[in-house]
Amino acid sequence: MKPVVFQEDAETEMLEAAAYYEAQQSDLGRRFLAAVQDAINRIVLNPSLYPVVVFDVQRCLTKIFPFGVLYKSK
Repeated sequence: MKPVVFQEDAETEMLEAAAYYEAQQSDLGRRFLAAVQDAINRIVLNPSLYPVVVFDVQRCLTKIFPFGVLYKSK
């Protein structure tokens, strides 16, 4: 299994989104991060399941939150 590595900009965007959600409602930031982790877990289980959005980049949408995890599986 390949290790999960975030690009610096992607990690910053994720943490900023979590902070935004937490400012809106207590515990919402944690729930957002859990949704991202769930998407990563689903990618790890079956990386070929999700659609290609451009060239060799695929996207798995998070549940509940309007975000997607972009990744290269190859």
